[in-house]
Amino acid sequence: MSKEIVIDPLFTTIVRALEKRRKTVEFDEASLNIVEALSKYAYECFPGVFNNDELEKIIFEESEKLFGKNKSRNITFHNKTKDLNILHILTTHYKLGGHSRLMENWLNFDKDNTHSVYIVKPQTRSHKYLHNLCFSAGGELFLAKENDKKARALELYNNINQKTFDFIFLHTHPEEIEAFLVLQHINIPVAFINHSDHTFWLGKRFADIFVNIREEASVINKHFRKINKNIIVPIPINYNKLKKSKKEARQMLNISDDVTFALCVGSFHKFIPDGHNNINDLLVLLWQRLPDLIVKIIGIHQEDISKTGIATDSRLEIMQPANNIELYYCAADFIIDPIPKGSYTALLEAAAFENFPLLFKNGIKLFDLSDDPALKGIVTTHDTYESLVENVIRLLEKPEKLQYETKKIANNIELWHSGKYWQNCKNNVLLGKNYESNSDSLNELIDINEINSFLANLSIESGNRSVNKLFYSINMNKLSLTKKNRILLVSEFIKHKIETSQVKKIRALTKFILN
Repeated sequence: MSKEIVIDPLFTTIVRALEKRRKTVEFDEASLNIVEALSKYAYECFPGVFNNDELEKIIFEESEKLFGKNKSRNITFHNKTKDLNILHILTTHYKLGGHSRLMENWLNFDKDNTHSVYIVKPQTRSHKYLHNLCFSAGGELFLAKENDKKARALELYNNINQKTFDFIFLHTHPEEIEAFLVLQHINIPVAFINHSDHTFWLGKRFADIFVNIREEASVINKHFRKINKNIIVPIPINYNKLKKSKKEARQMLNISDDVTFALCVGSFHKFIPDGHNNINDLLVLLWQRLPDLIVKIIGIHQEDISKTGIATDSRLEIMQPANNIELYYCAADFIIDPIPKGSYTALLEAAAFENFPLLFKNGIKLFDLSDDPALKGIVTTHDTYESLVENVIRLLEKPEKLQYETKKIANNIELWHSGKYWQNCKNNVLLGKNYESNSDSLNELIDINEINSFLANLSIESGNRSVNKLFYSINMNKLSLTKKNRILLVSEFIKHKIETSQVKKIRALTKFILN
């Protein structure tokens, strides 16, 4: 395992500047704004580290200014796995994406306990589906009403204390602040769902156990985040809940019975070319060999299509997130994993409906989804588009084999991701049982420089937004930096190809450097 870590100098510079800045005895929301912006930047533009104790210390100290010191927090896990009142805290809920689906399926699967959901930054006030989901789980949906960090933290604290919760699950974004301001002062066991396991995130200091969705995540936690309180719970996959035959589903979607239908699901950022690979090249090759192939990509808004490099074709339909996505799962023959960034939950969810997964390498061994227990030995991750297309041709030439393997995968998913095995893993979380991964056998998967290089190639588009927010936050919250470090920050704009042709932006950059 390579443990040589090259840390982004901009990241460390701003951390040091934050530590020097913080002398006030009053609640310092300005510093927290910068912590949030810097953590967002670190998540989207990997800085060479997976966590930072100094940033979490700032959050911890600001929480003490709000709620005082909590000397009594000595957590004991429950000795039961039933009749618990559980709260799930989300930063934001989306219509599409594994982050939200994981939480939704957790509520659907765990019928032994009651579940409520608290959304810190709701994007809408309706959330009718979530209201119904929480109601069926015996709990409630809480939507934060406040806007600034201090008010949101106080609101969350009061809501938790007004209820009798036995356990808290965190489904938070990597830059989360508000929930962590509160949790140090809540004497309830807290489990952190490590969904974005290969990126930087905040939260190490504020949870009692860390729930990993795959074994590799435990290795990263242990070796790079220095977290030993790990347990593995596979992604809960809602196994074939919509009982529609392929024929019925195709009739409802106006798809002919005699065509091959491939589905691809993922947010637009998963399709942004990384300089080497893009899904459009694969589609062109597929259509050369299978001219009647129908492809639908679900999850990309119209305004984002141009960023993906996907060309228009009569056999291709690009759709926004769909509420009836299970109907498309029922109708499809294949599920294509997004290129260059895979979509783990969507891939397994579609495969549970007997769609054969088509996987292309997305950079490094760590992200090879064919290692999932449900797929291992059946599904291959391809190194070239040509070999992937050849595999599709071979499968279509042997429909009996295709049917056998898709059923086997679906059965495996039911076994590993929604059956007794999942229930046992979930119960171990509630009991606070640690899991020791066989880390030595996985060492070759974890090369920090390989991860750094791979994520850097994928961060250009998100880096535009992330560096802009960081630049804005530093200016608005008056974090003083030396001239050398201001130049370093501006260099990040150049590195991430931020548009500087506008006169106002050039003036702002110049003023920032000279001040």
